[in-house]
Amino acid sequence: NVAGVFDMMGNVSEWCSDWYSPVYTKEDFNQVNPEGPPLGKEKVIRGGNYKDYLGDRFRPSLRTKRIPTEKGSELGFRLVMDYE
Repeated sequence: NVAGVFDMMGNVSEWCSDWYSPVYTKEDFNQVNPEGPPLGKEKVIRGGNYKDYLGDRFRPSLRTKRIPTEKGSELGFRLVMDYE
């Protein structure tokens, strides 16, 4: 795509480094890469996975949460790198 991002839909939901905050959706959306709170109990999970049976859940913008010690065949992560 225009941003150079490819293959954002996969078989697993992806762990994010941000701690989960239930008020995230009420925060200012004009921020670039807004961060979650500095501490928490649950981490953000993004995107749908092969276990999601509802079509509206299979999208990169889906945002859920999990305790960081949880395991599951439907959870993964994406390695990223700044490119200039």
